[in-house]
Order: sequence, then structure tokens, then C-alpha cells
Amino acid sequence: MGFDCSIALDAGGLPHIAYQNQSSSRLEYARRNGAAWAKQPVDDMDGVRCCTAIAVNASGIPFIGYATSSPAGWGKLVAWNGTAWEVMAQASLSAFFVNLAFDSRDRLHTSDVYAYRILSQGAWINESYDAASFGALALAAGDLPRIAFVDADNSLKFAWAYATPQRPSAPENLEAFGGDGQVFARWQAPAWDGGSSVTGYVVYRGTAPGSGVAVTTLGNATSWTDVGVTNGVTYYYRVAAVNSVGEGPPSDEVTAIPSGPGDDPPSCAITSPTGGIVRGNVTVRGTATDPENSLARVEVRVDQGTWITAAGTSAWTYTWNTSALVDGPHTVAARAWDGSLYSAACSVTVTTDNGVVGPDGDGNGDFLRDYAWVLAVLIVVPLALGILILARRRRRPPAKPGQPEST
Repeated sequence: MGFDCSIALDAGGLPHIAYQNQSSSRLEYARRNGAAWAKQPVDDMDGVRCCTAIAVNASGIPFIGYATSSPAGWGKLVAWNGTAWEVMAQASLSAFFVNLAFDSRDRLHTSDVYAYRILSQGAWINESYDAASFGALALAAGDLPRIAFVDADNSLKFAWAYATPQRPSAPENLEAFGGDGQVFARWQAPAWDGGSSVTGYVVYRGTAPGSGVAVTTLGNATSWTDVGVTNGVTYYYRVAAVNSVGEGPPSDEVTAIPSGPGDDPPSCAITSPTGGIVRGNVTVRGTATDPENSLARVEVRVDQGTWITAAGTSAWTYTWNTSALVDGPHTVAARAWDGSLYSAACSVTVTTDNGVVGPDGDGNGDFLRDYAWVLAVLIVVPLALGILILARRRRRPPAKPGQPEST
């Protein structure tokens, strides 16, 4: 008969149990009085659908929370007043009481999918959090709640309360947009204010990843326009929230590139080669365009080498000596420059096949470094043989016996 049961112990260590009557779906209660069990019905009207929770206060009074069967699944809270079960919270879709615990001050704590709540002197104190499940509740030293729950993304989370305020968490969803000589940034408040209201934000800016320094301190605003920037430069931004305790951790980093009116970045493409195997000197060809027709140059590099200016702009070429590298896959990249902005890099990957392999056969090496001795042998040996043959031809024959040597 004891479906969906829950148990709590009173100050004397005696068990109190709430459960569902299987045949009637009625909420029932059983208490051990020391020698026997006393049982009684609790709710014949709404009944219980699932998820009972029971807690006993310092006076031995049991409180039972549960999801009712009518209306389907709504939460309800009742307590024994000495003569009858008193409804402490009517059945409601906006509150459930499936986790109950009394603290050292005899206040009732509960958590559900909507909020964390405290019943203190007959009034509820509510605080929302990002739960999507009923979860579980426990009280730590100092009557501080600890809650396990699942959020809307089905991630398991653990939430806890502090006795004193903490620094806020990082602002969320930072975005930055480049304009003419300015960057507009916006963000959302941190998910947790640290128990103390957010009073302001610090904006960090840099020109390389992770290099930002504080450039402004704002009040409680969630947007800002940066006018101390130069068109065509990439800027990196992060924002941190501030409360009465101090500054919290910064947000994720975002980038923005300010540009003048109608100043859009150029684009480029590699038209040849398109992949496959290449040998010897290869002419890399491509095209580039700029919305304002202000192409300045096109740059090309192989793998992670130095950017080298190509010949031409809208139609450009670059001669690549593939035999200078060991055989294997290599990436040729190009980018266009309009005097203010670079295009996104375009690239193609090809495989070189010139019979040049690394010293270990792994395709990693330098041809001259690894095979200079072979070149030396091929050059020096024939040269030495030629000198020796020439010397033998120039040697005069020896004089015959009795014949004076010529002078």
C-alpha cells in the first residue's frame, strides 16, 4: 500500500512516513509511537499522484508535500495541527513541495522546479533559479541550502547559498559590432549576482587575444559604445560585473573591427591549382575583389610561412617552387588588402611530389640540409676524375736508352 513513500525522523528518533494508498490514490500517513504504528488518511479530496516529501519540526509536527492527482500533478502542502491536517499551501501549478527540510530556527525549506522557498513565521520567502526538475535539497551548517537539479539543457547542476555575499558571476552573451570609428558592445547581466545587486561593469579592450586592459567602468548598464578605436584594427573585448563585494570574473572574449562608411572588407579566391598533386614550379592563380574597388595588394603564403606579395590584384599570380619543400600535403593561402581591411584568407591544399623526402622518410626535412653531401659527391667526383685524366695526357713519355733527354 506504500507507493511514493518518504520518511523523516522526529527529535526522539521515531519514524514518520507519507505514502500513497495504491488502491485509492489517497495520501496517507504512518507514525511509529514506540510500540506500534498509527496510520491515518491525509488527503481524500485531491489525492496523491507522486513525489511525496515529509519533514518534522522541532515540536514533532509533520509537514507533507506532494504532487496531487487532481488537478493533475499540482503541488500541495499540508501539516498536522494536533486535531486535523491543515492545508498550508493549496494545490497550485506554480509551486511544488517535493523537497522539505527544517533548519535550526524551525523554518521550513523547500525547492521545486520554479523556486527555492522558506516558510518563516507564516510567510513564504521565494528565490528563483534555473531549474527544470524538482531536484533534491539538503541543509548545510548555518542552515544554508544545497540543491541538486537539472536545468533546461539537461545538465546536472549543484547550487549553494553563502552566508555572506560573493562576487557576481560573469556577464553573459557579450556581442560587439564595428562601426565608423567606433564599436558598439552589449551583454546580459550575470546569471548570479553573488547575493548582492550588480552595481556596474568594467569593460576590457585589447588588440590581441587575452591582452585586454580596463578602458571604462560603467554604472548598471548593459551596453556601451567605444569611440577610442581605429578603423581596420581588430579589437578584443571582455566585460566583468561588479557588486558590493567586488569585481567578478570576465565574460567570454569577442572581437569587432571598426570601419568607415561603406568600407567593407575585400574577398579573394584561388582558382588554380584546385588540389591534387603538383611538381616543380607551380603558378598559383586567383582573383580578388573589393566593394569599394580599392584593392592594394594580394599576399600569398605556403603553410605557416611568411606572407609574400603576389603579382597583380584583381587577377593575381604567384610562382611557387614546390621542390623547395619535402613531399607531402601543403596549404597555399592568400588574402587581399584594400589599404584598411584584410579579407578572410582563402586556401587550397595540394600534395607535392618531387622525390624529396625527409631524412626519416616522414616528409619532414630540408632538401639542401639533408642531401647536400649527395650533391657534393656528384660534383666533386667527376671533377677530380677529369683533372686526373688531363694530367695523364700532358705527361711526356720517358727518353729511350742512350738518347739524351730533350730540353
